[in-house]
Amino acid sequence: MAGIGIDIGSTATKAVVADPSGAIAFNLVIPTGFSSVEVAEQVRCALACEGFEA
Repeated sequence: MAGIGIDIGSTATKAVVADPSGAIAFNLVIPTGFSSVEVAEQVRCALACEGFEA
């Protein structure tokens, strides 16, 4: 099972997916902007495009 970590900060949002062995399978860093709700949706979409569904 993959592990997903997400950090929505005031200036940048970061997400990482680790595979079962602990290797990084995907990472993302994007500006947070004005709305944390909008950036959370952007992260969800980016993860879904890479095949990682919650």
